Amino acid sequence: MSSANVDQITAVARQLKHLREDVVFVGGSTTALLVDPAGQNYARRTKDVDFIIDISLRIEFVQFERAMRAFKFAFLDLRHTALKSRPWHRRIYYLHG
Repeated sequence: MSSANVDQITAVARQLKHLREDVVFVGGSTTALLVDPAGQNYARRTKDVDFIIDISLRIEFVQFERAMRAFKFAFLDLRHTALKSRPWHRRIYYLHG
C-alpha cells in the first residue's frame, strides 16, 4: 500500500518526464520513502512535493524553465515578495491545468 505522499511524488516524477533523472526530491513528502511500507501511512501528508536541481549556467536554467512549462508546470516568481530574503527560493513550480 502506498501513502498519499508517495503517490504525489510519483505523479510529479511522471510529469517531469526525462527531467526526473536530474532532480532530487527533498522535503516532507519524502519521509514516506525513508520508512518501511508499514510506516508510510504514519508520515504526515504534505501539500507539496519539493525537489532541487543542479544548474550552473544561465542557459541550463532557461532550458529547465522551458521544459517545466512544456510539462504543464507554472511558477510563482518570489523575487519581489517577503521571501526575497531567501535567495535560494526564487521560484516555486506547480502543476496546473
